[in-house]
Amino acid sequence: MKKLIQLCFLASLCLYGSTLTAQVADSPGADFLHRSQPHVSTDYGDIHRGGETRSDTLPEDFDLVDHSGQGQESFRSSASVGAVIWGMVSDYSGMKEVELRVFPDFFFDSPKAPLSNSLSIPLKNGNLMEGAYPKDKTFQYQLSAIEKPVWFRLSLKNALPFLNRFVIEPGDSVQVYADTQRMSVVFGGPDADKFRLQYDLQQLHNEVNKGDDPILWTGKPDAVLADSSRRSQYQEALASAGPVLQIRDQKTEQLPYLQDFDPFAKNGLLDRSFDLIERYRGILDDDFLELMRTEAELRVWVTHLSGIYSAMTYAERAGLSEMETGLKELAAFRLAGISESLIDQVSPNSSAMMDLLDAQTKLLTASKGIGYKEAILEIPERYWREKYAVRLLYDKYQGLEEAEAILDDALADTRDTQYAQLLSTLKSLTGIGEPVKGFRFEDESGGLIGIDGLPDADIYLVEFWITGCKVCVAFNELTLSKVRERFGDEDRLKVITVSADFEEEIWKKSLESGKYTQAGFTNLYTGSINRKHPFLLEYGISSFPNRILMDGEGKILQIAQVPFTAEQLIPLLENYLTDSAPVGSQP
Repeated sequence: MKKLIQLCFLASLCLYGSTLTAQVADSPGADFLHRSQPHVSTDYGDIHRGGETRSDTLPEDFDLVDHSGQGQESFRSSASVGAVIWGMVSDYSGMKEVELRVFPDFFFDSPKAPLSNSLSIPLKNGNLMEGAYPKDKTFQYQLSAIEKPVWFRLSLKNALPFLNRFVIEPGDSVQVYADTQRMSVVFGGPDADKFRLQYDLQQLHNEVNKGDDPILWTGKPDAVLADSSRRSQYQEALASAGPVLQIRDQKTEQLPYLQDFDPFAKNGLLDRSFDLIERYRGILDDDFLELMRTEAELRVWVTHLSGIYSAMTYAERAGLSEMETGLKELAAFRLAGISESLIDQVSPNSSAMMDLLDAQTKLLTASKGIGYKEAILEIPERYWREKYAVRLLYDKYQGLEEAEAILDDALADTRDTQYAQLLSTLKSLTGIGEPVKGFRFEDESGGLIGIDGLPDADIYLVEFWITGCKVCVAFNELTLSKVRERFGDEDRLKVITVSADFEEEIWKKSLESGKYTQAGFTNLYTGSINRKHPFLLEYGISSFPNRILMDGEGKILQIAQVPFTAEQLIPLLENYLTDSAPVGSQP
């Protein structure tokens, strides 16, 4: 059947009023510390992260929700306040909602980013007076006024966003029409050109990437075509009108390739981006065009620095000392060569600058052999150093070496009150020694199990997994099997596995397979809310496998960097058992 989805995004933001940042009632935590974020939905479905809050449970003064019932009227009036999103969906698949993610202060593109709001907007039956057909559905959502640019993404339920990392400024008004059947996005309204430029820049980036033949960097180029099926595919590609994979020797060709990089090459991505931006000179505000220019240039540098980092990782792993030395020299040259004038022009609201700082810092750790603790200090501008510390800690705390020390240093160094508060919140949520929150899961009989329902132990290793995760299978085979072998008769240690599968039947079949857990373990299930389970949201369990350690009273022992390998995990468990009192002992 014909499937046509048409969305109209109407946004109007005024200069007066408090910022959206100040209106967020509950800041999210870090990757493993993520708190609930405001979501408006009566049937949220399976979103990757974020809690569920129905609009009828939010306080009346919570400015992310329009209780007036006058959103469309206020948008059409000259006294319009805030941002209004209106859309129409012509669809026969039973779609119930669309999703909007707003970044009042951009740190990174994820629902776990601090201050971000993932909003699930319900669809209702269309209104004939809005031009809707009987099967059409519409939605409307209104945000309060903001005082600075805000980044956002808009997507259909469980689909890739059709607007991703777009910026909207105070006073903007735009209409966005997305037709998924024709795979087109067009814009209307007073500020259509501003959004058309952003969309065209993203399309240009995709076009340039697809315009060049793909490259496969490999240390064994001859071996690729030694396989008969690959050789047949290669011959087929040569005979077609499509692109042909370039098979390049990573050992000898990648360093010169990276050394030849010129961001301003004629007809290159940046050159063409600048030409596109200049077409809007005199049409759009110069400050906005400058933002687009710097964002485009920063993204080119991010891609290049990431390429150097990837090559350096390969050279180190392959033991190619000469290549590694050359890459370190190139890294130092590039890091020093990113012009100070570019950095000086960067808007404090830049999203690409956060990506550049992340690429720079990773490259510094690899090229200089230093940790993130030292690399952060090499960011000279205080504003960006403080903001990047927030990004790093919220994004990577769980796998970050010296995470606690980095957090303590950042707290001592940060002067910006908002960033200091975010770091303080993160510090309080690390919760070492605090009772866990929300530990209540289903057992195999369907009953609910809390901490008091677990078998007695001094230490609990709680492992989180999902069906189909190959790393989860490997962790069970290579690590949990050895843990069971080492501690099989040790009553003081118990292993608890928790599945976040979407369906109970899938979970039980996986238990029967024996691929994900060991005999004698206590196996639990998040239930139908799967990855939206309060415990997973509270402690940021968003990737699998994942694990935490608790003591016998259900207090947190370790929630970051619990080792993956048996060689590291078993000694850690032994140390915790040595330090803990035996089960049943008196204090």
